[in-house]
Amino acid sequence: RIGAPVDYRLVEDLADNPGNYKMYLFTNSLLNDPSVSRAVKKLREKDCMIVWTYAPGYVSYTGNSVSSMKELTGMEFERCPDGMDSKIICADGTIRGGTGHPVSPLFRVKGEIEVLGRYDNGDCAFASAKTGRAQSVFYGSYYIELPVLRYLAKRAGVHVYSDTTDPIEANENFVTMHARFAGKKT
Repeated sequence: RIGAPVDYRLVEDLADNPGNYKMYLFTNSLLNDPSVSRAVKKLREKDCMIVWTYAPGYVSYTGNSVSSMKELTGMEFERCPDGMDSKIICADGTIRGGTGHPVSPLFRVKGEIEVLGRYDNGDCAFASAKTGRAQSVFYGSYYIELPVLRYLAKRAGVHVYSDTTDPIEANENFVTMHARFAGKKT
């Protein structure tokens, strides 16, 4: 429902069959399994966008740590000092990802990054960084909304057929749009 076609892959299959996508989305991938980490490292050698939400790789077999997050994503993190709402104020002024409840732990991105949004306390909550050939994006909330996914898809070079949230299915032979919501469709 982001206006672009999507495909679903098991993370376990990435090592042998990563596909040829412009954008890979890892939602709430808390566990940094060594085999997944190796597969993602290969993905970072591709010209693509890799999107991570909330606390990617924070949990590992060696313990919870931001170094484990860096190993998985290639990005530098610090843990935010206090629990707070995961609301993100994007660079365009829109507010996304909030739940209305404090979340802990939350993480901020540091290093050479492009800041795309911040938490209420000013910490970097939404950022993009070059990690190998790939562009890696961190989105600090576990609640990623459709407009954010559409924005990232466009930024990654994905063809977006529609700016509505009507469901789209497409492949090399067929495009269909279910006009679920009222209004003019183009």
